[in-house]
Amino acid sequence: LILLAFVLSGAVFGYLWRQGRHTAPEEAAVTSFSAVGTWAMIALLLIVSLGSAFISDRRFVAQAKNNTGAASLQAGNADEALLQAKKSQGIEVTSDNLRLTIEAGILKMNQLANSSQASSTAVQQQFLDIASSTIATAKKLSDTYPADYRSYFTVGRVYDQLAALKVQGAYENAEQAYQKALT
Repeated sequence: LILLAFVLSGAVFGYLWRQGRHTAPEEAAVTSFSAVGTWAMIALLLIVSLGSAFISDRRFVAQAKNNTGAASLQAGNADEALLQAKKSQGIEVTSDNLRLTIEAGILKMNQLANSSQASSTAVQQQFLDIASSTIATAKKLSDTYPADYRSYFTVGRVYDQLAALKVQGAYENAEQAYQKALT
């Protein structure tokens, strides 16, 4: 879009430059009107170029943060993945960064459930906080992108993780989410 805006700006500028070369004095009113039109066209093209650059750069930065979080998730660092996902969502909320938040939440729940201090109240409270925020993000993902089967599959993975820990009602919710993903 930016390249197209620059090409069209150059074409309009060249056309208007050639049109603005009048030597007859009776065409002075047309020339001043042409100058206002030229500046208005330049301003419009500049606004369109900067707007498209802002939108595409914002999406690029959000995706870069998301990719950094995905690399952290792959390395097993759930906290860093959650941080990068939140930064990415701060720029622009996409299905990718919502999915990253959920996957990092699942990994963090796994790490907390398998830790040696899993029976302490602080770890249990942290597990509940992570679980509730992960479920809320999963519901947001499925509500925001209802036509994408991956949304429901990801919701099913959250409840599947909780069902493995014998959380009441998690198995039924996982089954419902997987059924929605199938349809």
